[in-house]
Amino acid sequence: MGSSQLQIIHVADDIVIMHYKKIRLQQALNALNTFSKANQLQVNQENTKILIFGRFKNKKRINWQLGSQIVHTARKYNNLGVWFTENNTVGAQKNAIRHKAAAITYKLAKLNNQLRSASAAPILRVTKATLLLALQYGYLAFPGSLECTIEQTHCRAYLKSLPKPKYTLCTRLRLEMGLKSQRIDCQAAILKYYISLRKANPLTLKDHLRMIFETPGKPWYTQLSKAQKTFEMGDSIQLSDTVIYNVWKTMINKRAKELSRESDLLLIKSPTTVPALNDSYLVGAPQPYLLAAINAGTLHQILCMRTLVLPIQDFNPSWSAHRQKSACRVCSYQQESWLHLLCCCTRLAAERRQLIIPLVLAQGARSCMEVSNLCFSHSVPWALTRCAKYVTALRRLLAQATGTDNRALLIMCKHSLVANETVRRQFY
Repeated sequence: MGSSQLQIIHVADDIVIMHYKKIRLQQALNALNTFSKANQLQVNQENTKILIFGRFKNKKRINWQLGSQIVHTARKYNNLGVWFTENNTVGAQKNAIRHKAAAITYKLAKLNNQLRSASAAPILRVTKATLLLALQYGYLAFPGSLECTIEQTHCRAYLKSLPKPKYTLCTRLRLEMGLKSQRIDCQAAILKYYISLRKANPLTLKDHLRMIFETPGKPWYTQLSKAQKTFEMGDSIQLSDTVIYNVWKTMINKRAKELSRESDLLLIKSPTTVPALNDSYLVGAPQPYLLAAINAGTLHQILCMRTLVLPIQDFNPSWSAHRQKSACRVCSYQQESWLHLLCCCTRLAAERRQLIIPLVLAQGARSCMEVSNLCFSHSVPWALTRCAKYVTALRRLLAQATGTDNRALLIMCKHSLVANETVRRQFY
C-alpha cells in the first residue's frame, strides 16, 4: 500500500477497525477507498462502521474523507470490542490495542497459510504493516480468544445475536452435518462445516455467509427495529421474531437447493424462536422438537409461495392455550392451531405428488396420543401411524440422507400421502 502502510484483513465489508501510528490517516482512508473499488467492496457510511483509534491533538472532532463521503470520528478508544473512556491510562490502552492487533494479525496470517491447501482461493488478504484494518461481518468485534478462526468468529457473532436461551446455530449445524453426539466441539464443528462449504463451492466466505444469513435484498442486521438496533461493540443484537424466521427460511432454501441433487429427503430444524402471532405463522412453545423430512424441491416451492406457509413449529401438548382464530390460508377454514394448517399443506403437497412427511420427537406415548387425538378431532386427511415398519423404513431413509439415526422418531403420516414410489417400496 505504499507509504501509507495499510494492512488489510479482507473478510467482509461491514465493519472497519483501524489503528495507526505515525501515519497520515487520510492517506490510509484513500488507500482503503482504492482497495474497496478494486475488489468491488461496498465500503461506505451506510453499511460500514469505521472505528478510528488514536489521540487527536485538537479538541474538535476531525472529519475525514472516504472517497466522496465524510467519516466522523469518535473520541473513544476501542480494544477490539471493549469501549475505553479517556483517562490517565490512555497510553497503556493504546499499547494494549497495538499488541493485540499485532497478535491477531500474526494468527490470521498463519491461519491463511494453513487453509490455502484446503480452498481454491485464500480466505484472507494480509500485508505486513502497523495499521490494522479488519473488515468483519456484522457489528460485533472479535472474540476474546486470539486462537479463533474467521469462520468461528462469524458463527459466534451470529450466535451472540440470538436471544438467550434459544436454540443456537450450532444445533442446526449438528443436524446438517449429521453429528450424533449432543456434546461436540463447537469450534471444530463450525470450522469443518465452512471448510466443507469452501471445498464444494469456490465462492468466498463472505458470499457463503450472505447466502446463509441474509434475506434477499437486505442484510438481516439492517431489518432490526430502531428499539432493538444497537451498534455498541460487544453488545448482543436482539433479533425480532420475523427476522429470525426469515433468516431461517433463507438458510433452509439454500440448503434445499444444495441437497436437491444429493438425496430426496432433508432434515430441517424449527426456527430458533417462536414466530409472532399473525396470519403466516402460528404460536407454539419450545417443548419437544418438531422436525420435518421433506423433499428438497417441495420445501423450496412451499416456502417460496406467499399463499402457502409451512409452519414448522415446536410441538406443544398444551396447544389449546395458543388457539388461532384467523382463517386458514389454504382452505379458508377457521383454524384453531398450527396443526390444521400443517395438515392442509401436507394434503396439498400430496395432491401435487410431492413427498412431505411431518415428524415429531415426542416425549413419551402421552404426547403421541395427544397428537393423534388432535389429528382425528380436526378430521384431517392423515393420521398418526406408530407401526414399526414405518419407523424403521423412515429412519433408514433419514440415515442415508442426513447421516443420523434417531430412534425417538414418531411418524405422523399415512401411506396414501407417500407419492414417491421409491419411498413407498421402502415402507412395504
